Amino acid sequence: MDSMMAVEIKQSLEREFEVFLTAQEIRSLTFARLEELSAARQGNETTSEEQTTEATARVSGVPLEGLELLVRVIGDEVTAAQPVLRLPSATGAGEDVEDTTKAGPILFMIPGVEGMGSILEPLAKNLKYQVLCLQLGYSNVADTAQDMAQALLPHIQSRLAPHASFSLLGYSFGGMVAMELAMALEAEGREGHLYLVDSSPDFLQSVQERSIGNNEDQFEINLMCLMFNLLAPHEATPAAVSQLVEKIKPLKSWDERLEHFIRMLPKTDHSVQHLKAVGTASYIRLKAMSNYKWGHKTTIKSPTTLLRSTLMALKTEEDYGLSKYCDKNVEVHFVVGNHVTLLDNKHSATIINRQAVDNEATTFKNTIMAEDSK
Repeated sequence: MDSMMAVEIKQSLEREFEVFLTAQEIRSLTFARLEELSAARQGNETTSEEQTTEATARVSGVPLEGLELLVRVIGDEVTAAQPVLRLPSATGAGEDVEDTTKAGPILFMIPGVEGMGSILEPLAKNLKYQVLCLQLGYSNVADTAQDMAQALLPHIQSRLAPHASFSLLGYSFGGMVAMELAMALEAEGREGHLYLVDSSPDFLQSVQERSIGNNEDQFEINLMCLMFNLLAPHEATPAAVSQLVEKIKPLKSWDERLEHFIRMLPKTDHSVQHLKAVGTASYIRLKAMSNYKWGHKTTIKSPTTLLRSTLMALKTEEDYGLSKYCDKNVEVHFVVGNHVTLLDNKHSATIINRQAVDNEATTFKNTIMAEDSK
């Protein structure tokens, strides 16, 4: 078995069977062992299909449209202040952010409107990267996706060697920020890969317009009702929500409505200051989403991969309109689930892991060749 054949076998086993073997183990493979792996794979696929059907049934109650689709969690006060958060992944669960620079490869992830890394934990745990989440946070919130990207850029630059390649992932609203970061890193002469998870400017703006239109009052009221459901789900009965709307509708400003909303909330685990910061940050980011415009004369040169959910009622172009922002053809993958549950689907991680597997294969090939030359 020569080195090229060994590399091809290794890649096939990792992609088709999710089996990871050393160089010595590859050399000792038998046909009987390969048949065992194939049989095990078929059994796993049957189980996976059953689980997917069950999961699809379970998520039927998860909202697929409107602001509920864009804002799902309220971040905690302890981690919210951390601009960079390391998320547990398939390659490590350490808490030291700087450890990632030694273990590599690094995937920088940007969350959605929530701005917090916790929303991406289900995806991160299955990734073969050291995952660093660039949190948008709740203080000193920038008004535009472009300014948010500029605020996050130094955290990437300080962790990449000069001219080193990059891997970026943006989820939901975070995709807009990731696109701006890709342009900034390419301007430095870097090459990389951009992953967009159910995200594009055209898609997100369509979702937002469909849910609230251009009515500013309705936008603010809908956001308050959504926060009520997130912070006090048991108390947010239809009658209570109607009463909230009745009270805040006559008020003239966002600040007035937010003050009244927080006063009428039942006691929560969050401080009043934190609740105000969460509400205002979500408001600003949703406005930034609505007002986003591509301000570049060029397009993204890095290969771009879109993971889009299958359970989406909104009719869109297959690539969510990304072709107008990207120089190369966008690689599109449909993942079973909706805007929320596709993060839990292991197929999402498998797609993103392919680049890491290819990099590992190159290292493996060099190891094999070094052994052969001895």
